Amino acid sequence: MKLLLTSGGLRNQELLIALFDLAGKPAKELKVVFVPTAANVENEDKSWLIDDLIRLKVQGFAWLDIVDFPGLTKEQWLPRFEQADVLIFEGGSTEYLVEKIKESGLEDELMRWLKTKIYVGISAGSVMMGSVINPKGATGFNLVDFLVTPHMGSPFSKRTIEEVEAYAQKFSKKVYWLDDNAAVKVDGDGIQVVGGESKEFN
Repeated sequence: MKLLLTSGGLRNQELLIALFDLAGKPAKELKVVFVPTAANVENEDKSWLIDDLIRLKVQGFAWLDIVDFPGLTKEQWLPRFEQADVLIFEGGSTEYLVEKIKESGLEDELMRWLKTKIYVGISAGSVMMGSVINPKGATGFNLVDFLVTPHMGSPFSKRTIEEVEAYAQKFSKKVYWLDDNAAVKVDGDGIQVVGGESKEFN
């Protein structure tokens, strides 16, 4: 698998370099699908989502589609995902995103696509790749053997270091607590933190 699990999106050059390194191609040769679904149930200002899209637009990708799959049939969303090289799942409610992926039949397709496509998570889109997605133990897709906790030091989050440490201990998992400039880059068996600041808990 080739994953770039970000906290706040592609906010800096180091994260962009990591993406293009995973892809082995420049932006102009990459087709991208952006999935805003997790944000659907967030009752708040969505300027952050627009900012994420602008960051993508200025890169000059060959093709940039927005696919909010719960409002579509599988026959409508499947070919749009199929033709993409990079799948970007936006932030918002992780629980809602996981629920809709399972309901729609997208889960099986996503497992298949991860063998050939680059996956970029933003906040919820990163969190869902672990085995659990919140302190209550709601389950994610268990595709990586660690947990991502986003927004370290951000006004979007009130998590304390004690809470994140307790989270790691409760589920006996390594936790990467990322600031909004950081990401965990997964390239096969290789795992590294790139971009901004992070703390790791075992």
